[in-house]
Amino acid sequence: MIQPDFVFRGHQAAVNCVHFLANGRYLVSGDQDGLLIVWNMLLKLCSVQTPHTEPLLSISVNQDAQNIYTCAADNSVCCFKLDGTALVKTAAAELSHPGGSLIQCFQTPQVVAVAGWDYAVHLYDHGLQHLKDVRFHRAALTAVDVSSKCTEPLPDITDDLVQQRWKMQPQWMAVASRDSRISLWNVNAVLQP
Repeated sequence: MIQPDFVFRGHQAAVNCVHFLANGRYLVSGDQDGLLIVWNMLLKLCSVQTPHTEPLLSISVNQDAQNIYTCAADNSVCCFKLDGTALVKTAAAELSHPGGSLIQCFQTPQVVAVAGWDYAVHLYDHGLQHLKDVRFHRAALTAVDVSSKCTEPLPDITDDLVQQRWKMQPQWMAVASRDSRISLWNVNAVLQP
């Protein structure tokens, strides 16, 4: 039976999420107590923060800037930067209602999206300045993702509506919910003021 190469120990509660930083030298983890730990792959435990009062549910990383974003069952969204071995909070935002099930950081467009329990996707810039909320679903959101920009030539499509949609060469945001639906949004249309 195969065994792991190493086991990190340091959390006292269930671990809910993990994410590697781009260089692969660091692993970030979050737990049920709201604890955020950065593990140095060579030295093990590196830095510990408790940014949330409720379970930390999701971590995302802006690989270019090395920003670490978190969301939790409480109403806070946080941004950290790893400074040497210290984890420094650089920005924070509050959701209008508790509960962010997933946070995603996107490079193009430069947006941080939080899938909320309040049925909305909360969109922020990389500095966590609120851009807008997008609502459609009738239950808590569970996932959000953004496609790369569509650059492929338009396929031969006879349906006028589909052809019109694809002619714009859109970039899509997909939002999943506990209401059993996935909504698809044109990112450019969503981000226009």
